[in-house]
Amino acid sequence: MPILDLLLDKNPIVRLGPPTFVWANIFSLEQLQKRLSGGTPPSGHTDFLDKFLETKKKYPDLVNDNTVVTYLLSNTLAGSDTTGSAMCSAVYHILKHPRVHRKLREELYAAKVPLPAKWKDLQGLTYLDAVMRESMRVNPGVGLMIERIVPEGGFTLPDGRFIPAGTIVGMNPWVINKNEAIFGANTEEFIPERWLPSPGESDQAYQARFTKMKSTDFTFGAGPRMCMGRYLSQLESYKLIATLFSTFEVSVPSLPCKIYLIEYPRWSFRVSITRGMSPTHGL
Repeated sequence: MPILDLLLDKNPIVRLGPPTFVWANIFSLEQLQKRLSGGTPPSGHTDFLDKFLETKKKYPDLVNDNTVVTYLLSNTLAGSDTTGSAMCSAVYHILKHPRVHRKLREELYAAKVPLPAKWKDLQGLTYLDAVMRESMRVNPGVGLMIERIVPEGGFTLPDGRFIPAGTIVGMNPWVINKNEAIFGANTEEFIPERWLPSPGESDQAYQARFTKMKSTDFTFGAGPRMCMGRYLSQLESYKLIATLFSTFEVSVPSLPCKIYLIEYPRWSFRVSITRGMSPTHGL
């Protein structure tokens, strides 16, 4: 509710919203200070911070230390926190649904994917793709309103309502991704098959349905300001899940897990991992 957002999270006197990411600000500032004092990347290779400092040196009127900290903050949060949440979502739902677990392992086993998995070797794995799309749809890595400001001239909605310029509008991925008119019935449930052709469905009908779901999925936002790290996040997640379930026997001692939905989902569950993989072992 917009009024609660103004009174709580955006309260200029006392903020009463969910926990902030002060730790990320502190971490980013510490890394900058270390580098400015003569530190080098742990790997010995050029990293993002080196590039940010080069940009600061090249464009001092546009980039200062605060700007660099902002860049680092984006890397720390968008580049790790949300991607980690996506990976947790995939692992949890795969283990929660033995049928999905079995089908995924069978596909990975049959594909004989080189390890660690490479992106190019995963392109033809349709069930892996369906599993990853569904896990991100059911549990997007962002649980807050993705806001935009209405530009000059305002905007008229299809139903005729007018939104004045300067109005802050937004949509929440957790709401958009549960639209049954787009994603079909039982959108609260994890069903990877919704991303695959249904029995008796023509290829034309499937492609139209798939395209509609793909374009509506709001996990990474939409439009010109869609998450810039979307494809990197997907690459990391697909490679991790493929490598994990191709290399190890993974099980979960107890379900369900705890999911803390604030601005960004938090997961809490334990898994048991042993080395070795066969398509149906333990299933």
